[in-house]
Amino acid sequence: MPRKRKGLGARGLIDSEIAEVETERGRLDERRNRLLAARAALAGEAVAPTPRPRRVSQNEVTEYLRLHPGSRSSQVAEGMGIKHTTAAKHLSRGGQAGIYRYENGKWSVVGE
Repeated sequence: MPRKRKGLGARGLIDSEIAEVETERGRLDERRNRLLAARAALAGEAVAPTPRPRRVSQNEVTEYLRLHPGSRSSQVAEGMGIKHTTAAKHLSRGGQAGIYRYENGKWSVVGE
């Protein structure tokens, strides 16, 4: 059952749920790939190359921060299942654009 979020209409709630699912899917895909590689290595099989990192949009990062205000960049990266450098780039761009606020090492969406 979705958690109730203040200030979001029906579309906002759906968008938030989609962002949560996408974040979880990225983490599960990475976990699955690690397990498949481990199984192949144990069986003496060739290990497939690691797939490209998951791409995320600025909107996905914004939704993550709405759900997890006051997150550090490392927490955003881990929570979204992306590389730290990817999270840092999105956060920096959002900060420069005035979308995010950075205070005491933590990021939040401006106005929330």
